[in-house]
Amino acid sequence: YDDALEAYTKAVGLKPIALAYYHIGWIYNDRDDYDQALVALQQSVRLNPNDAVVLSEMGYSYRKLKRYPEALDTYRRAIAARSNYATPYYQIGWIYNDQGQYAQAIEPLRQAAALKDGYADAYEELGYACFKLNRSQEAIAAYQSAVQSKPDYGAAYLGLGDVYYYQTKQYEPALNAYL
Repeated sequence: YDDALEAYTKAVGLKPIALAYYHIGWIYNDRDDYDQALVALQQSVRLNPNDAVVLSEMGYSYRKLKRYPEALDTYRRAIAARSNYATPYYQIGWIYNDQGQYAQAIEPLRQAAALKDGYADAYEELGYACFKLNRSQEAIAAYQSAVQSKPDYGAAYLGLGDVYYYQTKQYEPALNAYL
């Protein structure tokens, strides 16, 4: 990353290039330096305001900084730029779940799952929202979709086991999910 960061920084020093700023921001996000990532990603958006991928990456920075209103706004801008892009829908659902607004998380998570075939993370988050709303059958279906898409997805198995154990009191399926 150090070499790539140095090369991209030199590139934007010679000529402001939206894609280079995006890569700088991505590297900083990957290093958990979200404030630095925002600086680069905001510059990329200034140069190319309708790039859904860059907007989504910027939303991720805001989300990791727990600046949820800005993250939601940025993800919505990404959706406006490219409505068939599943990632911002997933991220919006994740934010709502993180804030305990489970009912609001459902629709964006369903949209994410519908847009990207086998989107295990979206199904897992959807299962979590349904679990928290005591919608056991929907939670089971979502968690099962997650493990069908990603058979080694431990969080989805744990969530499935929790629904069976705590909500439906079906201990045998719970044990199977936990194991």
